[in-house]
Amino acid sequence: MSTQPSPTNTTETSTQSGQKLEGLLDIPRAAKVLGISPKTLRDHVLHRRIDYVKIGGRVLFRPDTLWGFIERNTVHALQ
Repeated sequence: MSTQPSPTNTTETSTQSGQKLEGLLDIPRAAKVLGISPKTLRDHVLHRRIDYVKIGGRVLFRPDTLWGFIERNTVHALQ
């Protein structure tokens, strides 16, 4: 029984700490990047609060989607 490698997206995004994120992230990895629980991220998906890629039964996220979600939910200081 041979396994084929998972398809990857060549999208590359830098984190604020300079780390690189490549390809699509699954729910556990995306939740870790966002600093929320996988259950909370699934709730965001259910209520369509975040964009996602659906391949088969898998829900995946582009790194740039996660950074956009962070930007849209950032509350800026008044000063």
